[in-house]
Amino acid sequence: MAVSLPADNVLTEFLSCSICLEEYNNTNTQPKLLACHHSFCVRCLEQLSAGRGSLLCPSCRTVSPLPGDGTASLPTDFHVERIRDLLNAQVQMDVAHGSSGDGNMVTQEYCLKHRNQVLFFFCLTCRVPICHNCTVLDHNRNEGHDVKDLEEAKTGYSAICRKKLLAIRDNLEAASGSLGKLNFKAQDLAVSKGNAVKKLHDTFGKAIDRLHLQRQQIEGGFHARYTEAIDRLEQQTVVGRACIKRLNESAEAVELALAGGKLADLVNASRAVEVLVPMETEDEATENLSASFLNFPVAVKEIGISFKPEAYRQHYMVQENNDTLVYINPPKNEVGIFIGNSHLTKAHSYFQIQIVARGESGYISVGLVPMNYKVNNQPGWQRGSVGYHADDGSVYNGCGTGWVEKQVFKCSEGDVMGCGIDPADFADPPAGEKPSVVVYFTKNGKKVHSVVYRITDHCNLFPAVGMHSNGEKARFVVNEASDMLALAVGKDATNRLQGNSFFVHATGPSITDPTPTLYNVFTPQQQRLMYMQQLGDQHRTLVYSEPRGYKVAIFIANAPLTPEHHYFEITVVSRGHRGCVTIGLVHAQYPEDRQPGWNDRSIGYHADDGELFYETGYGKHEREAAPCREGDVMGCGVYPADLAAIGPGQNQVVVYFTKNRQKVHTAVYTTDGTNLLPAVGMHSRGERARFVTP
Repeated sequence: MAVSLPADNVLTEFLSCSICLEEYNNTNTQPKLLACHHSFCVRCLEQLSAGRGSLLCPSCRTVSPLPGDGTASLPTDFHVERIRDLLNAQVQMDVAHGSSGDGNMVTQEYCLKHRNQVLFFFCLTCRVPICHNCTVLDHNRNEGHDVKDLEEAKTGYSAICRKKLLAIRDNLEAASGSLGKLNFKAQDLAVSKGNAVKKLHDTFGKAIDRLHLQRQQIEGGFHARYTEAIDRLEQQTVVGRACIKRLNESAEAVELALAGGKLADLVNASRAVEVLVPMETEDEATENLSASFLNFPVAVKEIGISFKPEAYRQHYMVQENNDTLVYINPPKNEVGIFIGNSHLTKAHSYFQIQIVARGESGYISVGLVPMNYKVNNQPGWQRGSVGYHADDGSVYNGCGTGWVEKQVFKCSEGDVMGCGIDPADFADPPAGEKPSVVVYFTKNGKKVHSVVYRITDHCNLFPAVGMHSNGEKARFVVNEASDMLALAVGKDATNRLQGNSFFVHATGPSITDPTPTLYNVFTPQQQRLMYMQQLGDQHRTLVYSEPRGYKVAIFIANAPLTPEHHYFEITVVSRGHRGCVTIGLVHAQYPEDRQPGWNDRSIGYHADDGELFYETGYGKHEREAAPCREGDVMGCGVYPADLAAIGPGQNQVVVYFTKNRQKVHTAVYTTDGTNLLPAVGMHSRGERARFVTP
C-alpha cells in the first residue's frame, strides 16, 4: 500500500500563524509558545501585548505572563520547527526520485511496504495503488488479482466519476426545480394570508364601528344620569355648607358667652341654633346612576354583533327632487353618507340642511370630510373629518366620541343645521406652520360649535351629510341669491355619490376677525389682583407672589372686551416651577382662588398642557394641544361682530385663543355681557408674564 504526507494540511494547521496566516520562519515569524501551549508568531504577539506584562491567548483566552524582555524571550516552539524540517526533507526526496518528460519536476508516490518503490500499478480487486514488488508478492495475477497500469486505472475511474457527476447534476437540476415550485407555493400562501387578514380586519372594523356607536349611546345615557345626580349633590352641598356656617357661628357665640360669664349673654347663647334641617344622605338619582354603572355589562351583552363580511358597501341614500336626501333601508344598518364632488372655497364657504324627518333615531349630521373618506362612517368619525350630529348635539372631530359640553344643541324636525369655514382661513399659512381652519356649525342660523380643524390642504374640505336610521330625511337649504353655488355631484366612476346637485352658500354668519386691536388691560386703576404683583414700565409685568407657592394667583380687569377692543395678549416671561400661566375671560365676582376656565361663566387657555378649559376643572382634550413655553405669546379674543350683537339674556359668541398669533382653540361661549373680563392666572413660584402693549 502507498502513503503520502498531507503536506498542505500540515502547513496550514501547524506551520502557519493562526492570526496573520503567514508561514513560520526563523526571523520575524518565529513560533513562540504561550503558557497554555498554543503557538503564534512573535510579531503578532508583540502587537497583542502592546507593552503590557501579560496577554490573553487568542485561542483559549488564558492569561500568559510575559518575561521582562517581552515576547522575544518567550520559549520557541521546537515541535513546529521539527515538523517543518521533516516536510522539507520529504520534498527534497520527492524531487530526487522523479521528474516529468519536459524537465519539470513531478511529485511521485512511493509504496509504504516496499521502501523507495514507485507506485506504477493499481489492483482493481483490492482498489489500491501498488508497486512492482507488490505485483509479485501480494497482488499476483495468478492469485486472481486484476492488476492494471496506474494511468489506465485513473482513466477508468475518471470516466466513472464523470458519469456520476452528470447524474448528480441532473438530480441537482430536478431538486432546484422542485425548490422553485415550493417558493412559488410559499408566495401564494403569503398572498392568501394577506387577503385573509385584510378581510378579517375589514370585518372586525365594521363590528368595531357598530360597537363604538352602541358605546356612544350607552355613555350618553350614563352622562345624562350623572349630570342630574351631580346637580342634586351640588344642591345638597350648598345646603350643607350653609348649615356648617350657622353651626360655627352658634358655637362661636356660645364660647364667647361662656368666656364672658354675663347672664344676658348666657341667656342669648342658650337660644343658639342646635338642630338644623337634616340633609339628605341617600339620593335616588345617585343610586340609579350607580346601578347603571354596575349593570353596564348587561347593556353591552344586548348589543347584537355580526362578524359576517359584507358583500358590498354603498351609501344607502337617494335624492328626491334634487335637493332632498332620504335614507333607504340597508342591510346591517349601514351608515348613509352624501359627499359633494367640489370642496368649499373662500367664495363659497357655508352650507345648510333642514331636517324634514328625524326617523327612528335622528342620526342626521353635517360636516366636512376628505375626498377619499371611507363610506359607512358618519362625518367626524374618521381621522381628517369633522361633523355636527343632531341626535346628541355634539361635535365629532376625527373620532367616534363627541364633545359633550354643558350647552347641548340637539336638532329635531324643522331645525336647520349649517357648516362653514372662516373665509380668512383659506389664506396660505406662514412658512413652517401646519394649515388649519376654524370650522363652525350653526343651528337655525346661530353659531353653536366651532373647532380648529387641522387639514393637509384647502382642497380636502368636501361637504358631507350623514344618516343612520330608517325614515331620516333632510333637505338642502336653497335660496335664489347670486352668492349661492350649485356643485354638481353626479354619480362618478367610483360610485361615491348619488344625486344631481348640492347647494353651498357663499358665506355664512360672519365670524371673520379683522386685524386684532390689542386691549390695554393692565391699567392699575382698572383691575384687581390676588397673590400677584405688577412690576416694570407701566406695570406691564405680572409676578406670582403667594409665599407658600400652592394657591392660585389671578389678575382680573374691571373693563370687559368691546367690539373696538376685543383682543389681548401676554408673553410668558418665566414658566416658574410648573408653567401654569393662563389667559381667559371671567366675570366680576369670579373667585380669586380659581384659574380662568375652572368655574362657571369662565373660559381659559392654559400654558402647561395647552388645553382649553371651559367652565370645568378638566381640559378639552383635543388631538393637538398647544402648550406654551418661555417667550411664547398667548392671546385671547372675541369676534367683534359677536360682541356688537350681544343683547339682553343669554348670547353665544365665538371665543378664540392664539399661540404666537396662530389660532389654536375656539369655543362657543355663553355670555350675558358680564363675563367678558380679561383675566390672567398663575399657580406656582417663579411664574411671570408681561402684557403685550398696543
